[in-house]
Amino acid sequence: MTKPITISKPYIALATVWAMFILFATIANVQTLAALRLSDLFAFDKPIHMVLFGTQAWLIYRSKKQAGNTFLTTACIASFTYGILTELLQAWLTTTRFFDYFDMLANGLGCVVVWWRLRPSKRVV
Repeated sequence: MTKPITISKPYIALATVWAMFILFATIANVQTLAALRLSDLFAFDKPIHMVLFGTQAWLIYRSKKQAGNTFLTTACIASFTYGILTELLQAWLTTTRFFDYFDMLANGLGCVVVWWRLRPSKRVV
């Protein structure tokens, strides 16, 4: 018999809000970001992508109580997939943003860093 999945409501709520922030930040018109003075924050594009999607993976992972290595991998894949989706949406829905393979690579790298830091240790003594 499998145990029911228990979800941490605060973390799933944070993961949802963070996903909406990522969607806004990656789809918004560049002039909108400039008017909000967020352009300085997004000047360092690739590290920002790493932080955005690494944080998303971490929030998804933390949303499940007693999450194991399999769920950690699932959380990282889900975050990376969401990063690919945001790049595709930039190509399809905006005229001021563009699809960038290096952004997708940075998204994935952020997820890999989270996976690497949170995975169970495989120490041999």
